[in-house]
Amino acid sequence: MSSAVEQELKWAIRPDGHPILARKLSDSLGAPVVLQQSNRFFDSPDGALRHQQASVRLRRENQRLVFTAKQHLSDSGGFHRHQEDEFLLSMALWPWATQASNDLCRVCPVPASISAHLAGKPLHCFGGFDNHRLAWTHKGEHIALDCTSFPGRTDYELEVETETPAASHAHWEQLLVDWAIPYAPQLATKLHRFVACAGL
Repeated sequence: MSSAVEQELKWAIRPDGHPILARKLSDSLGAPVVLQQSNRFFDSPDGALRHQQASVRLRRENQRLVFTAKQHLSDSGGFHRHQEDEFLLSMALWPWATQASNDLCRVCPVPASISAHLAGKPLHCFGGFDNHRLAWTHKGEHIALDCTSFPGRTDYELEVETETPAASHAHWEQLLVDWAIPYAPQLATKLHRFVACAGL
């Protein structure tokens, strides 16, 4: 299991800006890694994790299955910080685990912080969404250009995971200005937007 503090900058991009930004990034950084992601989220029946600003996600990403647990630490102006625990699972678990009646705790280890929030309650899938990601790694940054299908709408965004958020923020906002791509800080995570779109 890997455990680290995730520091991520997020910007909302207009639909017409997405293909332009994809081309600019490819010209600057080379061909991206293309990831098809199916995301499913889990909580107890009474929403114990959401009440504690925590989350559990299974992500089917191309040919691998990733378990991710996050605990919110802070967010401000599109800069999001989480404690993140992550590990790989067998792809064979996906069909069973994503059935709403099944308890994920029965088939995979759950980090201690998540177990404490659950206090013995089961962990059920309550829904999710698909995401098409173009990904680059450059000078210590993990850069992702996303097209996310939520219930009733599609969102486009740029995400940059970084160890130097102030410098990265200045660098990427200047690039977006130089490339004439309209943007706005993305204040909400994908999970928060999914919950809002789905009316959960």
